[in-house]
Amino acid sequence: MEPTCGKGQKVEENTYESKPGRPTHYFTDEDLRDHFSAFEILETGLTEDEENHGYEGPHVHLLLYIAVCKT
Repeated sequence: MEPTCGKGQKVEENTYESKPGRPTHYFTDEDLRDHFSAFEILETGLTEDEENHGYEGPHVHLLLYIAVCKT
C-alpha cells in the first residue's frame, strides 16, 4: 500500500488531500477493476515511481496500473 494513503484530509472514500488543492485517490485492485468493468482487462500490476522534488528529497510512490482493451 502506498505509504501516503490515509494521510491528510479525507475528501471521499479512498481520496485524501495531503496538500491543499492536491487530492489523491487510492485505488484497490477491486475498485480499479470495477471502474474498467466495460473493458477487457489485459493486465494489472504494481510499479514503483521514483521522484525527487528537491525540498522533499527522493521518495518512491507505489502505483497500481491497469491495461485494458475496448471490447
